[in-house]
Amino acid sequence: MLDIAQCTNRERVLYASGRLEGTAAAWWDAYTAAHNAPNTITWQEFRDKFREDHIPKGLMKLKRQEFLGLKQGGMTVAEYRDKYLELARYAPADIANDEDKQDHFRNGLSGAIKYQLLCHTFGSFQELVDNAIKVEHARKEMGEMKRKMESQGQSSNGHPRFASPQGAPFRSGGQNVNYGQNQYQRQNQQTPQTPRTGQQAPRPNFPQNRQNTPAGTPVRNTNSTPTAGDRCFKCGELGHYANHCPKRTVQNTSGQQNNSGQRHNPQQ
Repeated sequence: MLDIAQCTNRERVLYASGRLEGTAAAWWDAYTAAHNAPNTITWQEFRDKFREDHIPKGLMKLKRQEFLGLKQGGMTVAEYRDKYLELARYAPADIANDEDKQDHFRNGLSGAIKYQLLCHTFGSFQELVDNAIKVEHARKEMGEMKRKMESQGQSSNGHPRFASPQGAPFRSGGQNVNYGQNQYQRQNQQTPQTPRTGQQAPRPNFPQNRQNTPAGTPVRNTNSTPTAGDRCFKCGELGHYANHCPKRTVQNTSGQQNNSGQRHNPQQ
């Protein structure tokens, strides 16, 4: 406002001191009362004494450290720029020229944006800010496009679709009655399974006569024709069963002869 009004140094002191209120006005009254020639106070003296009393050097150092350690973090580029310019007034020596100003601003940007701007040279600080905003907008659009593609892929693969048989009726409530599947299951339960190729069909179990078989003796089907691998239980030879054993016939014949001879012997 003082620059627009084009005031002189003395007019600046009078106008600025007239705008002070509260503790600032009380400070000015105490300063002019202790001054030897208050009408000779210049604008530079007013600024230096005002900052010395209201902006301590300790606070200036803290603000300078905050500026040097400023990072974008979760802020947008525009928000980071505003915070950067707000704190830059406390470190004028660190950004004495435009190149230093760009370096400090670029180092505080987020990693992805900073690395994309490292290989470029910009003519001014404002040009650097404009390109940083463009890169941020492009990365935001790419992130939204990637999320849309991932959500579409999850929706198509997350829930498999089951096609109902043609003509199958639907119950109320969206439940499908699959009569074709139930009929297929009933047919599988009733139809005996056919043995696969290379597998032998199970042999039928015929009833066997176990009335005259001693305990622990293997039982064979005596009604079938003997083979070369069948063994006689009587003599132990192969090729016949015990009921057709030739040795049994000889023994029976000799036994009958002995019995007949004993019957004809007279009693003594």
